[in-house]
Amino acid sequence: MEFGPSSFSIKRTAKFFKKIKKNYEIYLQRKLFCVIFKIEVDEFQNLIIVLAVIIFVFFISYLKLTCQTNICEFEPAVLG
Repeated sequence: MEFGPSSFSIKRTAKFFKKIKKNYEIYLQRKLFCVIFKIEVDEFQNLIIVLAVIIFVFFISYLKLTCQTNICEFEPAVLG
């Protein structure tokens, strides 16, 4: 019987540290963005939320516009 870390636990640990490194890199990028544009982290999160809402509203209005034009172009089929 062998004692010591198995290759599974080593791979799991490596995966865990890669995930931490990736999250830290994302954190540093956000921090750098905030430093460049001189905004706080809370304001950055609010900015992302506002941008998401604006994109969502434009997307919904685009869908409404395309649906209205498609309904006008096609006439319903007459059964019988």
